[in-house]
Amino acid sequence: MCEFFSCIVMKNKKVIWEAGLNAHHEILEKYKINDNTHDQSALKFARVEIIPPSALDGAFEKDLKKWNFSVDEKTVPEWFSPAHKVAAFSALKECLSECLIDGVELDEVSGKKGLFVRNSTIKKLINSTVQEMWNNSIVQEMRSNSIVQKMRDNSIVRKMLDTSIVQDMLGDSTVHKMLDNSTVHQMRGYSTVHEMWNYSTVRKMWNYSTVRKMWGDSTVQEMRDNSIVQEMRDNSIVQELLDASTVQKMWDISTVQEMLDNSTVCVYSKGVTYKIVSPMAVAVCRFSKTVVCETLFKRDA
Repeated sequence: MCEFFSCIVMKNKKVIWEAGLNAHHEILEKYKINDNTHDQSALKFARVEIIPPSALDGAFEKDLKKWNFSVDEKTVPEWFSPAHKVAAFSALKECLSECLIDGVELDEVSGKKGLFVRNSTIKKLINSTVQEMWNNSIVQEMRSNSIVQKMRDNSIVRKMLDTSIVQDMLGDSTVHKMLDNSTVHQMRGYSTVHEMWNYSTVRKMWNYSTVRKMWGDSTVQEMRDNSIVQEMRDNSIVQELLDASTVQKMWDISTVQEMLDNSTVCVYSKGVTYKIVSPMAVAVCRFSKTVVCETLFKRDA
């Protein structure tokens, strides 16, 4: 599996890399590089990885001598020499100088890819990709399809706009507001989304995660460990809720496929579907302002 930092080293010591591309096949495809031989003397390039020594500091490890170098090939080209290794490390230094944001406050970051952010605040992230956010880093606003691939250590995104994406959230990280088809793929460790609008999606929520509002066909595919959605509208769907999770309101033919451990649903729309609700869980259906049914679901025999 390719990891940061991945590059292609040519026989002439040219190193091909691109911030945000950590898979060799992506680099090869983009730059149209082909090599269809296993002859050590005829190989045109070598796939190289230089990986941080530990997850503790990650890409912020300053001593490059501690980084782990490898040639990711079954057959290492016979021409590959220490000089080619030096060229690869020079490319890594160049990449780190472009991608690391550490201990600073920036008004705007625009058009950047493959960023690593630690102990920093970015007021606006525009059309950019952050690979990882560390140590209470803050992005106040994300716009124009910006992406944060991983959030750690209580990092915060305060607002997401224009189909921006957070792919993974760990360690009490928070997204305060999501708008315009924004997406969080996974949330862990007490992570929180305060508000979601316009087809936003959270695919998994773990460890007391919370979404307070979801609008516009928003979807949570799985929620665990006392997770809570306080309100869902417009054909929103929660596929599974576990461990005393609660949805307080659901509108417009919303569906809960499974709820366990004393979970509660209160629904204000026609055509609601319940697949499984655990013992003692309560589901309340209301059409308009009139109470039509109140049902206590029990486990099937």
